Amino acid sequence: RWPSHRMVVCFDLPGGSFARNEELPDYKANRPPMPSPLRHQITAMMEACELMGAPALAAEGFEADDLIAACVAAAREYALPEVIVCSADKDLLQLVSEDASDPTVVTAWNDKNKEVVDAQAVVDKHGVRPSQMGDLLALMGDSSDNIPGIPGVGPKLAAQLLAAHGNLEAVISSAASLSKPTKRSTAIAESADMAR
Repeated sequence: RWPSHRMVVCFDLPGGSFARNEELPDYKANRPPMPSPLRHQITAMMEACELMGAPALAAEGFEADDLIAACVAAAREYALPEVIVCSADKDLLQLVSEDASDPTVVTAWNDKNKEVVDAQAVVDKHGVRPSQMGDLLALMGDSSDNIPGIPGVGPKLAAQLLAAHGNLEAVISSAASLSKPTKRSTAIAESADMAR
């Protein structure tokens, strides 16, 4: 699809993210274990990537998401003109460029849906800018990673709160500053540390 681009393939290693597991012991606890046949194929897949000229990256204690984000940060540091993140993972949408004039334009490719995901596509689907995706997930939680959100705050409300206040800290400050707390503002204030 992009013959002039170089490619890097990022892998998770057994054990996952040390930091996330320490912060939230139930992180990804809702997922079944990797099937044994697949676990034995990881090394072969990494070797195949190398043989095809696509370096395979993996680091103990870090997830592939972390490595992808590090690669995007390095591309931005070196002012590479374009990066395409090939993933359907919504966590990675926070890497997408918000402005086409960004020196390194970052988009995502959702191979499952065969679509390019740019800043407008993030807004259209999630109701927030790419830079707000982390705050959106902090407010609403992420069931695929077994991360609880603020009770009573789903995707629509989380997007509305971010539209009104800009970021997670402003949402929390606003909830805490109400003279007559509501059920929602109380839930936000009580869940602030977890959301952070």
